[in-house]
Amino acid sequence: AREMIRREAHALAGSAGMLGFEELTAACNVLQSADFDDGEFAQCLDRCRRARDEALGIIAGLTVDDEFAGAA
Repeated sequence: AREMIRREAHALAGSAGMLGFEELTAACNVLQSADFDDGEFAQCLDRCRRARDEALGIIAGLTVDDEFAGAA
């Protein structure tokens, strides 16, 4: 399961970086590259989840009724 999570973190880090979500990128980079014990891995995974949720909140704030705010 960890290897799959690391692959997903790698892909997400690239996408997050292109969109400017620096905390999500950093959290994913740490998760994908480090060799942690179970407790540390869980903490890094939680950091990624929090950063993901923050990024999704920002994205949600850009939309209104499924349309981008400011789009005419």
